[in-house]
Amino acid sequence: VSTDGSTLQIISGYNPDEDSIGLPTIQFLSTEPEGRKKETPYPASSRLAAAVSLMNGILVTGGLGTENQVWFRPSLLNGTWIRRKDMLEGRKGHGSCKVKLGGEENVIVAGGWDGMFEEMNSVEMYNQETNLWTSLPKMLNRRVDFALQVSEMTLTAVGGHFTVSETQQSPSPWSLRIISSEEEDDSWAGEWVDLG
Repeated sequence: VSTDGSTLQIISGYNPDEDSIGLPTIQFLSTEPEGRKKETPYPASSRLAAAVSLMNGILVTGGLGTENQVWFRPSLLNGTWIRRKDMLEGRKGHGSCKVKLGGEENVIVAGGWDGMFEEMNSVEMYNQETNLWTSLPKMLNRRVDFALQVSEMTLTAVGGHFTVSETQQSPSPWSLRIISSEEEDDSWAGEWVDLG
């Protein structure tokens, strides 16, 4: 949903009849009375990608076959997709959210699978002003297919699973309090806590 609540963006997905093929389209559904709907091409496969609505557009990260890629669209209904700096670690089936730090919107991605479908616990933050990714403290364990939520300066991983001996385990929520490092203005740290 756009930040002003006027548009629902549906980012691709896949065809259940051909589940190995991602659908490279994006749909915008408006809340306006005429119910405007627009479908536009997306430049990459977005199956298992994550999308975040920002004040100035939408940022899509990762996905099957495009694990490292990051795409930005500055206008929700018009404009073209712009390739941004790749993530430090490619991922799909990951969580993502936005957080405001130092007056700037940043995007955090965590967990998911890497290109070899190995579960991950790494966390990264993207600064759209500098177009740079920074590593954050790793989660307590691997986690895939989950949601990241942010409240004030606390990031929480909710839902999803990780695998132990081919059995899926459902972890309790974990939180990370994001705090500014005293040493560097652009360095952010914290420690993950199990809320279970």
